Amino acid sequence: MRIGVGINGEGKGHVTRMIALSQRLQERHELFFWAPETVAPMIAATFPDCLLMPLPLLKFVMNKERIDFFRTGIDNIDTIFQAPAAIKQISDQMKLLRIEGVLSDFEPYSSKAAKHAGIPVLQLNHPGIVLRAQTIMPDAIISKIVAGSMMGEYDESLISSFYHGDIGPILRDNIRTKEPYYGNHIIVYVKKSMEKNVLEALHHVTKREIRVFPSERFDFADSLATSAAVIATSGHQLSCESLYLKKPICSIPVEGQFEQRLNAMMIERSGRGLYAKMDHITSDMKRFFKNLNAYQEESEKPAPEGYCFHDESDKAAFLTERFFVSGGLPLAKKA
Repeated sequence: MRIGVGINGEGKGHVTRMIALSQRLQERHELFFWAPETVAPMIAATFPDCLLMPLPLLKFVMNKERIDFFRTGIDNIDTIFQAPAAIKQISDQMKLLRIEGVLSDFEPYSSKAAKHAGIPVLQLNHPGIVLRAQTIMPDAIISKIVAGSMMGEYDESLISSFYHGDIGPILRDNIRTKEPYYGNHIIVYVKKSMEKNVLEALHHVTKREIRVFPSERFDFADSLATSAAVIATSGHQLSCESLYLKKPICSIPVEGQFEQRLNAMMIERSGRGLYAKMDHITSDMKRFFKNLNAYQEESEKPAPEGYCFHDESDKAAFLTERFFVSGGLPLAKKA
């Protein structure tokens, strides 16, 4: 089957998840990719023989540790204005390539283009989890509006999540194959604007080795598997990788991102980490390290009800294939 894959270019979580899933789909299907330039090199390196076409990038503008929604809107005006022409071009490409189905990860251009071409669309992502949250908090309402817009048009959706998802985490092979143990170093992976304050707080509360990522010195997967704990923003993919490798997480949501706040809350409720805030990061770090042994012990236990910390890439590939074969997910979910 000829499957088009549309990938969101904001951050690395979407592309990491879709690469892992696409590697399984490629064994039985012919894949064609659409992605923004921010993540295109990762796709090209992994699938050098697959056709890769560009997508416009809808980008978030940050002001310190917060999303600036006004500037985000202003900076994306040209991209939004040109959207109809871009969607038509992508739709024509899909027709020319005889695409039979489109898999989209939080990417509106490819999904809308596919629907215009009469091609079935499966929307598979994590941020759509916010649409299931029963809350009317202002940041939640904004996140729901953004999620609905970014998911575009689709026939069925699958939410990949370590909590309350249709499927659990979709993990890359170099994470799945690691044998974890607790070493002495701490992983730090936060926004550049947060890094200075986070490192200052860490130096006040621990003498352990600190490895900051991205890094040219250390391999991330190896360092994660052998770390004592993780200090990171509350992105879903990194949280999943850490939880899979049984690493306690000091999870710091980016202000204004309800999805990240939700991820951090669910990590804390699982007993495997702490929901931390930049406003009092030093005191939160003290609490985290005070309870580190307890978090490590909890991480060795089975996942609590409603959570999934193991890899479900094969299940995701199965459901994706069944959607395109059967035309719907209800049949696939019963299988």
